Amino acid sequence: MRLNSDEIFVLTIGFIVLAYAVTSTVLFIVDGVKAKRRGRRRKVAPIVMFITGMVLFAAAAGIVLFLYLLMYAIMTSM
Repeated sequence: MRLNSDEIFVLTIGFIVLAYAVTSTVLFIVDGVKAKRRGRRRKVAPIVMFITGMVLFAAAAGIVLFLYLLMYAIMTSM
């Protein structure tokens, strides 16, 4: 099965969003552990990265769910 350029583009964007969400989550957890150990507040950058990553992930999941439901509605109306 060969992928066309549109599918490759969508998969690449999906993997980038997934990688960003995972990386920001890991950095958020690591910063939380270090902050607790040192008795300081969390840094702002990991918090912003985490929130951005979760919003991007939720948006991507919402788009996929919307497209799935749209395809389901189209197929059932045939």
